[in-house]
Amino acid sequence: ATATGHGGPPGGARSSSAASAPVGRPNPFDSRNEGAERPRPGLGGIIYVEGSTLPNPAKLAPVVQAAIKAALDGAVAATTMAGVTPLRVHVHGGCMETGSSTRFRFEVQPGARDPVRLAARLRAEAHSRGAEFLMPELVGLLEEQYPNF
Repeated sequence: ATATGHGGPPGGARSSSAASAPVGRPNPFDSRNEGAERPRPGLGGIIYVEGSTLPNPAKLAPVVQAAIKAALDGAVAATTMAGVTPLRVHVHGGCMETGSSTRFRFEVQPGARDPVRLAARLRAEAHSRGAEFLMPELVGLLEEQYPNF
């Protein structure tokens, strides 16, 4: 096994020019970024969709993504500031656990939403197993898009 502690090959030296060039994500502890807008942390989790007949995961993923976004958009109002990014939801994967259960990973970027309120909404949805907003939204979208699945 090969270990690389500083991003280079084992035994390789770190040059001073490479150390000063930003690579990858910005360092949140770097004082040079004080004036720049820092990326807000995302929220995420795993969602299981269960039903006696479900579309395949590739068809179900965009519907789940739209349902999560609609459920969160309606629950947490946006700040009205110019140039603020909108709420973004990304659904990844789509692993069929059983014939009637599919699992997805999701990530939510708050944009202009308060991340604390979004986290509270996600916890409430998890506590109710999605019954408050998410499942009604998902069922409605599935009935619209796949009436005969």
